[in-house]
Amino acid sequence: MIQIDDKSFDKKVLEAPEPVLVDFSASWCVPCQRQAPILAKLAEAHPEITVATVDTDACPLLAERFNITGIPALLLFHKGKMIKSTVGLHSLSELEEMLK
Repeated sequence: MIQIDDKSFDKKVLEAPEPVLVDFSASWCVPCQRQAPILAKLAEAHPEITVATVDTDACPLLAERFNITGIPALLLFHKGKMIKSTVGLHSLSELEEMLK
């Protein structure tokens, strides 16, 4: 998993040739803490995608840009466009289904 911020988002997510799943989260968020190891397993099981995380406290403008109102929020991007999104804690199988 990679950490994304305001400065690196466009290059590492929107300009990426592969799909990128972005986790908008915060360190104080318990569901976010529970989602993190599941995302790590997803990244390990699916090297064809990039899994990235954005700290909404450190990057409020980025969270605002994508209308993040609840966390964890997961946004799937491909070829510069957001193609799927979901909010809340998800299992590994649910996340794998999101990638299809």
